[in-house]
Amino acid sequence: MTLCSLLLSVGCRTPTPAHQPADTDLSRPAKVVSPDIISTGDHMVILFSDIPSPFQYDVRVLQDGNITLPHDKKLAAAGKTAGKLQDDIRLAYVPQLYRRMTVTVKTDSRFYAVSGQVRGPSLQPYAGDMTVLRAIAAAGDFTDFADKRSVELTRANGEKFIIDCIKAQRDTKLDIPVYPGDQINVPRRLF
Repeated sequence: MTLCSLLLSVGCRTPTPAHQPADTDLSRPAKVVSPDIISTGDHMVILFSDIPSPFQYDVRVLQDGNITLPHDKKLAAAGKTAGKLQDDIRLAYVPQLYRRMTVTVKTDSRFYAVSGQVRGPSLQPYAGDMTVLRAIAAAGDFTDFADKRSVELTRANGEKFIIDCIKAQRDTKLDIPVYPGDQINVPRRLF
């Protein structure tokens, strides 16, 4: 079975982007992602205080899950809570560079967007364990003019998937997960 036929069998009519691992199985159940856990692509502000010159640092979690901080400190951030990352950052600087230091990590609020032919297009707060059909339901469901067979999901990293929501309603394995920063667009049906 080719990759394209595998994707067609799970309701996705767009080939998997080359930068996504070939063994990714969209038919697996949606993994639960806590809104408290830092993910790739997340933006955060890190406050360094209780040092001679306090400062704040804006950083985005890279696709490899790491962040790079001042003094060329590279740390893993994805998969951690803000509190755990604060502890790890502090350990990277104390006592090597500072005798004491307080670190505060503030992450942006996490949202996903639903637009197009839904009754209430909007940004929705991400609360974990979200799928395309649940996201559309949270936005008021489809309008009468929605093309339910060509719903587009665009990941925060630019990956795009076309979901046949009619098939996904019959087979929950085809209802793929939605993560913070994702955008769902329901196009208008052509008559």
